[in-house]
Amino acid sequence: MRRPFGGERGSFVFSNPGALELATFGGRPVTDAFTVPAVLVPPGFQVIATRHAGRISLTLLFVEAALSVAEALGGLPELARDLLAGC
Repeated sequence: MRRPFGGERGSFVFSNPGALELATFGGRPVTDAFTVPAVLVPPGFQVIATRHAGRISLTLLFVEAALSVAEALGGLPELARDLLAGC
């Protein structure tokens, strides 16, 4: 990770807040749900996993001062492969 914050260091954040139990909202059925957190700086990179209705959603958050788009997205194929390995 580049050090754009004057030498200040942060840690990698991976979070799983648990299943989102939301069957209806405003009287309508909910077919998908996920979190939309703010990115923490530093480190400027987060992966958030949420579950709803038996599905896992991954949210990748980053700031380009910490990672380039290519760096942030570069590991996604390997992550998808690892997550699907047991399926």
